[in-house]
Amino acid sequence: MSQRLTSATKLITDSGKCIQIEQFIADGGQGDVYQGRLQNQNEPIVFKLFYQSYAIEKTKKRIRHLQALKLHQLDSRICSPLETVTKRGYMGHVAAYAEGITLLEALEQAKLRFEEAVEAARQIASLIQKIMSVGIIHGDLQTQNFKIEWKNDRIQVYAIDLDNYRAAGVPPPEMIGMTLYLAPELRNQHNGKQKVILTKESDLYSFGVLVHEVLLHFHPIAGFDQTIEEIDKAMLIGWIYDPKNKKVLDNPHGYPVDTLNPEIINLLRAALSPNPQGRPSIETWVQALHTASQNISSCSICNVPFINDNERRACPYGHQLQKCELRLDTGETIELSGLVTILGRNQLGGSNHISRGHIIVRRIGNSLYLEPIGLNPTCRWHDDKWVMIYPGTMTKLNPNDRLLVANTPLQYTPK
Repeated sequence: MSQRLTSATKLITDSGKCIQIEQFIADGGQGDVYQGRLQNQNEPIVFKLFYQSYAIEKTKKRIRHLQALKLHQLDSRICSPLETVTKRGYMGHVAAYAEGITLLEALEQAKLRFEEAVEAARQIASLIQKIMSVGIIHGDLQTQNFKIEWKNDRIQVYAIDLDNYRAAGVPPPEMIGMTLYLAPELRNQHNGKQKVILTKESDLYSFGVLVHEVLLHFHPIAGFDQTIEEIDKAMLIGWIYDPKNKKVLDNPHGYPVDTLNPEIINLLRAALSPNPQGRPSIETWVQALHTASQNISSCSICNVPFINDNERRACPYGHQLQKCELRLDTGETIELSGLVTILGRNQLGGSNHISRGHIIVRRIGNSLYLEPIGLNPTCRWHDDKWVMIYPGTMTKLNPNDRLLVANTPLQYTPK
């Protein structure tokens, strides 16, 4: 441990900039963290000062490599080293200061609404994708290494503290990541007193644990964590709460697993597998979480949120979802139960004025939206007249809306 810095401490970066220390923030595994400012700059910065035991040539090479990559230019939400301090007995680095609270604090304080949790997971996946794109294995994906800021009712996620990374041509990290996120192969290496070697696949396992915590609000081994032995066993055998398990238990807290859609469930099953080669890529996660973020609904009876999909007919607690339908003048009805329904001549009465694919009905959240794609006009009765709905636009359907698809009248009815 080192003596705490004060505002009187004079620190100069390797490029000659003066650091003004303002306050101590936290002590970490490898060093103390301070908030401050660079001379003649208004934006706050974070300065991490390594303890003497880590203030070695190896650490210097590692932080300078991160600095050279300029990860902040890939995305300003990646708070990687901007300046280094390696003189006068000090070793540390400067990074942009991320506002907000850590992801751990957000989860512990129940500050994330479900739709925000899905968005947080999507943003984290996007940040990791960019970090991986330059050959960086993060090595310490966990809730304390991301911060969340609320800006105009939207969240912004920042990646902080990349010190534990691994990259080609750079000395390996001095420490392993948090044990509750360690991939089974790394756990076996650590328990067997072997050298722990970080891989892209081990990061993908840690990401699976992180997504599980963020989306379901409980760790994948919750209830099986009373002893180190129990934790090891639980994290070496795959996903305990997998719905495919015949003896799967109800999770002790958080959201039911059925809150997720089948795509995310399948990705978690593969990500938390002991088989490193079967874990889904970060690109697959980015796409799946983007899709999930567009399809969040809530139960009209119990108000529980969930990720909707084409096959879902009930909320996670078994309440049947509201059914919606389009009714033709003939009395025939068309049920709108999926996320996307494409309707045309064959479904809408057979008129030759209707294209084979004429309208798309999309479910977004708890509402339905109509988008025309046919050659002839689609209209809605509004203010005592037919008003055209233009192709390429989506119009929210209201209960008992009257529609005219080419020359065929319809009525939208939630049941």
